[in-house]
Amino acid sequence: MSERKEDIGRGLLQAVADGDERAFSELFHRYRNRVYAIAYKLTDSDAIAEEVLLDVFLKVWLKREQLPQVEHFTAWLFTITRNHLFNLLKQTALRMQPAPLAEQDEYTFLPCSDNPAAILQEKEYRKVLQQAIDRLPPQQKKSIPPY
Repeated sequence: MSERKEDIGRGLLQAVADGDERAFSELFHRYRNRVYAIAYKLTDSDAIAEEVLLDVFLKVWLKREQLPQVEHFTAWLFTITRNHLFNLLKQTALRMQPAPLAEQDEYTFLPCSDNPAAILQEKEYRKVLQQAIDRLPPQQKKSIPPY
């Protein structure tokens, strides 16, 4: 689906670029469900999908000066969403460093904290990360370091 800036509202992108918060709010409400759905599909987590949604639209606001030059806003927005998700997955994978168990050949992930809530949250992040990695196409899986 090719959507031009004119298709999302006459002057809407220019208004956002000029700092119009009402126009930005309209843009957010038009696209929030699509961005959220992409993030949820990859992460299978409401909390992470909501965080991605907010981060993506923060990036849109911070890059608002570029909006008048964007020919296909939907594609531009989804590229930002995809890149943000892949960076998030890579960062999570890099944080999960294997540590050898004493007198064993196997590796396990040791928590970074003694706080039970933090350990539980880390386990949930690992589960979400693995589910997201499992859903990636084979070529994209190659760029994620093994853990």
